[in-house]
Amino acid sequence: MALARWRGLLRSDRFKYILSEIGPNLLYDLDEDPGELVDRINDPALKSVRSDMHEQLFDWFRHRKHDPTYPDSFINRFSQPGGIAQSGVLIGYWDEEELERGLAGDLY
Repeated sequence: MALARWRGLLRSDRFKYILSEIGPNLLYDLDEDPGELVDRINDPALKSVRSDMHEQLFDWFRHRKHDPTYPDSFINRFSQPGGIAQSGVLIGYWDEEELERGLAGDLY
């Protein structure tokens, strides 16, 4: 079974940029190619478009706080030195006791 890989997509009125962990990254000019048949990622004329869209998408990944099931205070703990991030990513817990044991590092 293959592991899932992350991907991101950003679309403007004219361009569509797809960022992939394992590549290839893709850039389409939707005005000239609405069917998305011609990848323009290596087009020197679109270097600034590619760079700008890449930075916008990466900025979204870096500052993402869009999971409505967690309050900002919980999410912010991931970015603190010595915080939850050092013990891994919380995927799911069955109950409050298990959550507390996981946060304390006593679960496994």
